[in-house]
Amino acid sequence: MRFLYLLIISLFPFFCLNCPAGDLSETNSGKVIRVSINETAIPAALFSNLTCRVGKKYSYQQISRDIHLLMSLGIFDDVIVTVKSTNSEVSVSYSFVESPVISAWTNRIYSCSLKPPKRLSKLKINGHFNAADWFNDKRKIKEFYKENNYNNVTLSSRIEKVKGENKVVLFTDVYPGTKQFVKNIKITGANDYEKNEIKSLLHFKIRNLWLFRKGRFSPDKFAEDGEKIRDFFVNSGFLDANVKIFVTNNFSENLVDVNVQICKGPQYKLGTLIWNQQFLSSNDFAALKNEFSFPDNTAYTSHIIDTIREKINRYCVKITPQQPDLTIVPIISQESEPYSPVIDIIITLRKSRIGYRNSKLTTSTFSYPASLARAYLNK
Repeated sequence: MRFLYLLIISLFPFFCLNCPAGDLSETNSGKVIRVSINETAIPAALFSNLTCRVGKKYSYQQISRDIHLLMSLGIFDDVIVTVKSTNSEVSVSYSFVESPVISAWTNRIYSCSLKPPKRLSKLKINGHFNAADWFNDKRKIKEFYKENNYNNVTLSSRIEKVKGENKVVLFTDVYPGTKQFVKNIKITGANDYEKNEIKSLLHFKIRNLWLFRKGRFSPDKFAEDGEKIRDFFVNSGFLDANVKIFVTNNFSENLVDVNVQICKGPQYKLGTLIWNQQFLSSNDFAALKNEFSFPDNTAYTSHIIDTIREKINRYCVKITPQQPDLTIVPIISQESEPYSPVIDIIITLRKSRIGYRNSKLTTSTFSYPASLARAYLNK
């Protein structure tokens, strides 16, 4: 049965339900506060740490700290503060709603002899129930089985109240399934060279006990693997690459195939460098342009933008003390076709009033989003 703990603390004015809180908390006069606390409602070890004492000046931080200490016990579901104010004092009433006690916990594990260690659970029988700890305990149980190669763990739970008492009974049903190991890695949408690179990016290897490869894997890491594989293709000019990783059962119940499906999309090519410069002399500008010679059919990647910026920075530092205003913008070329996109790069080089001194060149780059071919088709 939930019961109410009451303790009355007479304080210097701070905040009030019946008057503006600012009027009470802004005064610094030190009135004697008369404290009346039912010590039996609070454990002695905590009561000795409370900051409200007779004769002390009121501090809102003290009240906040005391409330935090009371809630950190884990034995209260709620703390209700009621404030009444007079001309000479403020009366603060704290009401506590006790958390229910765990009278029993039934934890059933199906089709598996492996049991999670008791140390994983923060909740204990005859201890107070806390919803946050209950959530974390269930998460730890799932993680325990996944660490032991049970990748299809399901868990159901419920809470039942004991009639007429402030107690609850907890029930958890865990279905770990069977252990799973990788037998094959099936990759579609990539050539042989790319397949070798993709396998090196995955967080697991095929099961081979002769080579001490256990074939363990975690589906939770598939998203991270997919990002690595996508980055590999984006860095080769396939800006629209899409990767999907999933598991299918093999002929054995504890062996699975991991499928990596790749849709690369078109490869983006580098087109023309379009210059708009009002900074260098004609001779210096001609010399700068000679610094850029990309082979035909060069794949477009964001690294090209970095290369252009670095070369311009190094060149300008050598020939002029004035810092330029540099902007680099990639755009889709008019020569693009839906399945053969070409990216032109507009380079704007203007004068700036800022000198180099010891600072690096200030530049701005607008990264063109992926899916350029789709944008082109939708025009």
